[in-house]
Amino acid sequence: MSKRPFVILGGAGTVGAFLARILCVAGQRVVIIDRQAARKNVTDNHALTRYVADALNLPPQYEPLLQSAAALVLALPQATALGALEQCAPHITPTAWVVNTCSGRPRSIP
Repeated sequence: MSKRPFVILGGAGTVGAFLARILCVAGQRVVIIDRQAARKNVTDNHALTRYVADALNLPPQYEPLLQSAAALVLALPQATALGALEQCAPHITPTAWVVNTCSGRPRSIP
């Protein structure tokens, strides 16, 4: 079990909440950062912390959290994920995992 938290950007959504639940059940510390409060209870696990903040405009007080992260999970819409990664990347360690849950979608053909 990692003592370093798994930070999930967009953890109030379906994919982020699912990953948070799995990580908590596995005994990991999880921190959810989402601009919306959770729509439903992810888990009753005490290893889960939630913050309401915009992943594209994180205040400086989140930098130590990012620096301590075992992994940064981008459970965000594809249009938002790159901007969030650009903002967070300078603050994560070289050994932290970056996990992107977005899937590339081909452009529709007219």
